[in-house]
Amino acid sequence: MFGRLGCVERARQIFDAIADRDSFSWGIMLSIYARSGDLSNAKGVFDRMPRWSLGSWTALLSAFALSGHHEEAKTLFDTMQERDLIAWTIMLTVLATFSNIEDAKYHFDQMPERDLVAWTAMLAANAERGQMENARETFDQMPERNLFSWTSLLSAYGRSGDVKAAGRVFDSMPEWNLVAWTAMLTGYSLSGDVVRAKRAFDSMPERDLIAWTAMLSAYAFNGHLRYTREIFQRMPERDLISWATMVAALVENDLLEESKELFDRMPRHCALSKGMTPNRVTFITLLDACSFLGALAEGRKIHAAVAERGFDTDLVVSNALVNFYGRCGALGDAKIVFDGMRRRDVISWSSMISAFAQRGRVDEAMELYHRMLSEGTLPDDIIFISVLFACSNSGVVEASGDFFRSIVGDTQVEPTLEHYACMVDVLGRAGKLRDAEDLLRLMPFHPGPLLYMTMLSACKLYTDVERGEAAAEVVFELDPENSSPYITLANIYSAAKRPKDAARIRKLMEERGIKKKPGCSWIEVLDRVHEFIAGDKMHPQRDEIYAEIQRLGRQMKEAGYFQDTKVVLQDVEEDEKENLLWYHSEKLAIAFGLISTPPGAPLRIVKNLRVCSDCHAATKVISKVTGREILVRDTNRFHHFQNGMCSCNDYW
Repeated sequence: MFGRLGCVERARQIFDAIADRDSFSWGIMLSIYARSGDLSNAKGVFDRMPRWSLGSWTALLSAFALSGHHEEAKTLFDTMQERDLIAWTIMLTVLATFSNIEDAKYHFDQMPERDLVAWTAMLAANAERGQMENARETFDQMPERNLFSWTSLLSAYGRSGDVKAAGRVFDSMPEWNLVAWTAMLTGYSLSGDVVRAKRAFDSMPERDLIAWTAMLSAYAFNGHLRYTREIFQRMPERDLISWATMVAALVENDLLEESKELFDRMPRHCALSKGMTPNRVTFITLLDACSFLGALAEGRKIHAAVAERGFDTDLVVSNALVNFYGRCGALGDAKIVFDGMRRRDVISWSSMISAFAQRGRVDEAMELYHRMLSEGTLPDDIIFISVLFACSNSGVVEASGDFFRSIVGDTQVEPTLEHYACMVDVLGRAGKLRDAEDLLRLMPFHPGPLLYMTMLSACKLYTDVERGEAAAEVVFELDPENSSPYITLANIYSAAKRPKDAARIRKLMEERGIKKKPGCSWIEVLDRVHEFIAGDKMHPQRDEIYAEIQRLGRQMKEAGYFQDTKVVLQDVEEDEKENLLWYHSEKLAIAFGLISTPPGAPLRIVKNLRVCSDCHAATKVISKVTGREILVRDTNRFHHFQNGMCSCNDYW
């Protein structure tokens, strides 16, 4: 009884008081330790038992499985001379969760008998890995099914984006429970069908926290900020996922100050206290929230909690760690986590390749891609984008072309708009604007605003007015609320010494009510994220920050720095343009970092827009005159400034 209530110490006291222990009492004590996950004591009891029964072997096997010692569990299972259905099923669950699907399938086929639990474990293993044909085949072969079997298949279809198949399963179910309704709601949410998601939400006879959060996600990740706020306020309770979803929605809408305040209010410290038991979703949610804001120090604490609670062997949590470190620019940490993973899936490889790509490390990205292929993992479209992005950031035109042609001709992945956008970017940055134009014209689908904006950015690099005007006109029409084409075209005119045309575009922008997205930068200092906007005078240390800007300015000019006033769109005098440039958001964040951290400490800045040419040149000089390493993450890539140089080699 004490064991079932979790009173392990009391159970041990009673066990120690028994003078003449029989096999039953030994087995009970072993089972108590096994269920509590205390492997050391479970193994100690097992080793001291006068004789072993099938039940004791199975209890120790369960202890290995529950404590995450999966290789030891497999060794023990292979050692067992006699196995029952429970032992076979425990081992199947271990293989299905932590090994490759082929091992799980082989084990399943070898089982002398199978019950509903075994069938459902095999179904879940296929479903978790997105192998929907195998999952459906397993489901169809099941001699009996329960509600969990139905909802496992339904949830898998929803996660894979096949909402039609999910709907057919839902309609065929003998009864609908809360899990089934929530699975359909989640499927609609992931596919972007907000209308059907709302319909499912309104039709639910009852709603739990998961259902509320799924509806919150549907609004948040499909651009409906107002409804996201409403759902968040209406939620009867909130967990870390709902908090982080709201943070993400605010970040996506550039409400960085509000997102930072909400992030600081997230009950993450409570969730990681010893009184609560966080699961994988808790850790993934916290890591995602930290990656949005570049909160590296906070994320490191979460990583420590992950290791302390044994989740560092969990595939999904490890993927989240690689992604977190990659997005924070901590490439070494990302690689340590990646190299230490016992098992990797396509998301693991994609996250690590993307981390290299963001830093322009094309050789490492390509090497990792070929290593992935040699280890038998097939690439998906996201991995292709990451490799092409690495090529784009490094200006490797020939390698980019070869890789792009391999996507088109040698793989089963259909090229997407993003693949073509990467290739247009590669050609455009290399000055091959005619080739980029030809690719736009010859691609098998309509290019859309993304590709024309990519073309326009390339025209800015080479001051190609004619092609720039043509690309801008298309984006004006296809994406009328976007301020970027107006700003980029005005910059092209300024560079081409056509100030009247630049002024005309600024006036057109004003007449159409197009607002430039405000530049925001933030930096983490002493576990707190500080946000700055251009010309910011609201920070409590404003006077010290502005004084540091003045001091830096004198040093930078002595080092040969000249401001690039062409990036200032306001119609003001040259002196005023120079003054405006000093107070761009990333310069304020850097100045704050310099006065708030020890000499020589690296600075990490996150920016919501692409770094302008003046701030890029200025940060190079700052890194030299201060001896600081400065890492800036903008919307396009990472810039690693050190001793007057940038990792992008001025190619961004």
